[in-house]
Amino acid sequence: MLRIRYIKDFKAGASYVVVTADAQGFTTAAAFFAQQAGGFLNDQRITEDSDVGALGQDQLYLLPHECRKISAMFHEVVASGQPRHIYCDTVALKELEILISYKEYENLV
Repeated sequence: MLRIRYIKDFKAGASYVVVTADAQGFTTAAAFFAQQAGGFLNDQRITEDSDVGALGQDQLYLLPHECRKISAMFHEVVASGQPRHIYCDTVALKELEILISYKEYENLV
């Protein structure tokens, strides 16, 4: 299951939406988004914890092509089994990046 946090001033003064999970959580979320024609990043079916603070729910909406893109990124981030992160941009989060992180920020939960 995904854990999602909006963190103001996370890296070098920049704010991010940080997504963490274990390998099974990312794999499950990847399969979920591969089948979606749009949807929310923090969909309750794949998210165990979501704290997006001041962000509106609409800012977490993924367009169909973004669902496919994030599905591939979820697979990619866990492929080596080593700590890793990937940055993802979306239309709805024009001024923020999504940081998809595996085995790096478990303390954020």
